Amino acid sequence: MKGLLLLLLVLTSAGAYGSDKDGYTAVVSGRSCKEFIELRQKQGEPNADVKDTASLMDYSHALGWIAGYITALNWQTPDTYQMLGKSDFKSTVLWLENYCHEHPLNDMSRAMRALTIKLYPNRYKTRKQAEAGSEQKP
Repeated sequence: MKGLLLLLLVLTSAGAYGSDKDGYTAVVSGRSCKEFIELRQKQGEPNADVKDTASLMDYSHALGWIAGYITALNWQTPDTYQMLGKSDFKSTVLWLENYCHEHPLNDMSRAMRALTIKLYPNRYKTRKQAEAGSEQKP
């Protein structure tokens, strides 16, 4: 609980150094949740033939943006080795897809903030902890 409160404090005080004086931050991707879901739906089933190469590239770009965001969190969040904890990238993307279905008008940065709040309490704080956690997976 203390960790979640600390995260909320960090996120709300981020306006002091991570946003402008009004609390706004420029978002590089700027993609909405609705656009993300549409890109995912164009991919069809995971093993389906992809007919729209441009769509596949856009979806790959979105996945790269998500991976970069998580990597930046790992780098910038104090006492954090791996924000995903026991989660993996595939389940993280699925969580984001579900979030975006529920909040299609939000942009992806807002979805990532919600994901961060969810993941923070269960993050791996050290490499040693992550290695021990990966050995426990079936």
